[in-house]
Amino acid sequence: MFLVQPESLDFGSVPVFSGLVESVKVTNVGTLPLTVGLVTSNSTDFTVTPSSAGPIPPNGARRFLVTFSPTTYGLKT
Repeated sequence: MFLVQPESLDFGSVPVFSGLVESVKVTNVGTLPLTVGLVTSNSTDFTVTPSSAGPIPPNGARRFLVTFSPTTYGLKT
């Protein structure tokens, strides 16, 4: 079991071909170590680093950086 904070990210208005980085914290709320095998996006405008992590000990946390680098104009979700 794990908790992700915040539950969603709002990058606001980001110019095309620039980038903005936000972070999320994944906390292991279980009683066993947690391994995050692979974090991906279905859009090339978003990348996550690191793309995997583990093991995260019980009550431990790991921060992931989410980068939004739009390559086209328009709303992205």
